[in-house]
Amino acid sequence: MIDAPHLFGAEEVFDEEAERILSALAAVFGTPRWRVDGVRSAEWIANKWRHAAEAVAEAEALAAEYHDRIDRWLEEATRADRRTIEWATAHLTDWLRREHEADEKVKSRKLPSATIASTAGRERWEVFEEAFVAWARTNRPDLLRAIPQTVATLKQALTVKDGKAITEDGETADGVAVITGERTYTVRLT
Repeated sequence: MIDAPHLFGAEEVFDEEAERILSALAAVFGTPRWRVDGVRSAEWIANKWRHAAEAVAEAEALAAEYHDRIDRWLEEATRADRRTIEWATAHLTDWLRREHEADEKVKSRKLPSATIASTAGRERWEVFEEAFVAWARTNRPDLLRAIPQTVATLKQALTVKDGKAITEDGETADGVAVITGERTYTVRLT
């Protein structure tokens, strides 16, 4: 250990806990708290900092080594089971997909040990402003007031049919694309 700078007339080993104790005593007895007051005390505290930083780096390196070893072990220990999970998931979700294609009301299936569920793909609207403005000028000038168009505004004024944005008269709105993502399937243990 490094000797502490001269504190209250005595040379002794010093650390942060000792500083806390001495600071508390100083507060009670009115002696000023220790602080860096020159090259010697600055070098002492810089060495404390260096030793602490080296200890932290050493502990982090050791932890990283163990994390890598544990990760490799986990990968090896679960490889076959993960393949089984992927295989079973593929068969279960394919079964539900076929059930849904046969009857659109079928969104999920509950089994004693699992639930297989499907979620409709999210709908995303894209507005191509130049084409939309050209269409709206002749067909729906009322929609031009909110340029640039927000999707929320368009969703209130238009509906979706067969992946297209249409007016209440059934006319397709040019410059608006409605993209529906793929249906997703999940398996959850019950």
